Amino acid sequence: MKKERVCVYDWLRLIATVLVVIGHSRYIGMEATNGGIYYVMPEFTNPAFYSPIVSFFGLMVSYIYSFHMPLFFFLSGAVLRLKPLPSFDRFCAEKFRRLIIPYFAVGFLFMLPVKYLAGFYTGEGLHLAYRSYYNGSDSGHLWFLTALFWCMLLFAICKKVFDRFRIKSEVLLLLICMAIQMSVSVLPFDILALKQGLGYLGWFALGYVFEKIRKEKIEELSAIKKITACLVTGILFVLNIKVGIFDDNMNIICGCLFAYFTAEVCSILFRRAENGSTYRVVMGNLFAVYLFHDPLEYVILRIFMTTTYLASPAGCYLYLFLRIVGVILVSMVLGIIMKAVRQILHCQGIRQMHQRLLRILHRQK
Repeated sequence: MKKERVCVYDWLRLIATVLVVIGHSRYIGMEATNGGIYYVMPEFTNPAFYSPIVSFFGLMVSYIYSFHMPLFFFLSGAVLRLKPLPSFDRFCAEKFRRLIIPYFAVGFLFMLPVKYLAGFYTGEGLHLAYRSYYNGSDSGHLWFLTALFWCMLLFAICKKVFDRFRIKSEVLLLLICMAIQMSVSVLPFDILALKQGLGYLGWFALGYVFEKIRKEKIEELSAIKKITACLVTGILFVLNIKVGIFDDNMNIICGCLFAYFTAEVCSILFRRAENGSTYRVVMGNLFAVYLFHDPLEYVILRIFMTTTYLASPAGCYLYLFLRIVGVILVSMVLGIIMKAVRQILHCQGIRQMHQRLLRILHRQK
């Protein structure tokens, strides 16, 4: 069965992806098991770097990191519900192809080599990073792929068990997933971000439950009510960051709802764009932005931290532009190239199969 297209989730994916890029745009130091960077801002950095515009993005990072990863799992759970779950073996194969294969392919062929070129690894460090990548060490930002894989698999198991025994209580399903999330620390082993994935299982399940509420209740709301909900959840989220009205979990819920209703507002304001080619290109390459953007950040860091570009206002603004907009654009171009190469290989494979079939038929004659 074909998955239903819900444009508001496209906008939410865009928001979530931009948030993670902004979140990764501020670090100048990072450490991993076998490598790291240890930059400090040069003394000659122009005062423009500390302008209100740049400071605003710095402030955003603290807000973003308070909820952006639960948002990704929440969104993944919501999108999963857009079509019925297939058989478990088919589900596993599909998610393995979608998440585990990119994890190894992008990690081995792009992330680790680019980080090496950017000075994150020494030659020996790169060798060790390749060896340890199999168990999830030095996985960088790609940990999310394997974590989501485990999260999806365990959720699918829970859902299949519920279906098998005809248990329809989604509240109970959510509570069980939350209980697993809270008790994941007792696992005596961890591989490929297993613990991290199960540590977000409750947020994934909440997204799955939310999709039913969206379809039955929120979808029917007027534009004014959706805009009002966006403002209210946004105010609550900011107030909680500033004052601490709620605990961390409620802050995450407010942040996710604020991002969702912001996506609703985007869908209202830019509805005409949803039929355009630009919309399809952007939304179709958001996964590529997640895959490719972070290693590019290290390249930009090395360029600007080893030159005097930051001594001028133009250099400071170019630095900020490249670390947010630049990495997004380059990642999308890489995504387009990757799809074109895959399409060419696919066509060649079909052509070879066709030629083999013709040879077989010719021999039979």
